[in-house]
Amino acid sequence: METYCVATMRNLPDAHPVNKLLRPHFRYTIAINTRARSSLINEGGVIDQIFSIGGQGKVELFKRTSEAYTVDVTNIKQSIEERGLESVPKFYYRDDGLKFWEYFESFASAIPVKCISNFVAKLKEYEKEVKARNATMDVPYIYLLPEKVPNSITI
Repeated sequence: METYCVATMRNLPDAHPVNKLLRPHFRYTIAINTRARSSLINEGGVIDQIFSIGGQGKVELFKRTSEAYTVDVTNIKQSIEERGLESVPKFYYRDDGLKFWEYFESFASAIPVKCISNFVAKLKEYEKEVKARNATMDVPYIYLLPEKVPNSITI
């Protein structure tokens, strides 16, 4: 999650609708991970003391899991299909998980699209205001026009 948090903070402006949607979910992420690195997984930390794999085993475990991890492993639909579990009777993990997946999928597609559409509409309104104001000025502020701002910011 920290990689998504850092990527969002580095690449999306604060005013970007996707940034606004993700910001509450990223709250404290970096602080929590920093604390975990300094007390849980550091040399001689809790993991070294409690788990039988020890320090070197911990490094190897993290290495193997990070190599095998892709975002696709979080897709329950794909996971069920790949493992051939579509027709297993009374498989509650699949049945309930797919209901949640469909809910989250609709949330993740409908709401951001609506926010981005609203954002684009506001940009168009702002552009009209800037053009109207620039029409009355001797030296217009053309750099304020959304069309002059790089696409990554204005969508």
